[in-house]
Amino acid sequence: MPGSLSRPTSARKRIRHLTTLACVLACVAGLLTLLSGHVIHGALLMLAGLVLVPGSIWGRRHKQHPLDATVLDAPSAPATRRWRKAA
Repeated sequence: MPGSLSRPTSARKRIRHLTTLACVLACVAGLLTLLSGHVIHGALLMLAGLVLVPGSIWGRRHKQHPLDATVLDAPSAPATRRWRKAA
């Protein structure tokens, strides 16, 4: 059954998801360590979690940019027609 086969995901997407998991785990471990009274270790774990954010799904590179507004607002007439000399 072709519908039941899982689609292979790209390596970049899998790494991004693993980085997100590591980011969340580091922040949670940092919070638990801070609550237990180990300030330095908790702060370092929180810092490690925040350093991983750009490589996660929350990073800037992960966002897909919409099409430029200039492309969407372009008239359907060819560019040569706009610049034709008036007779």
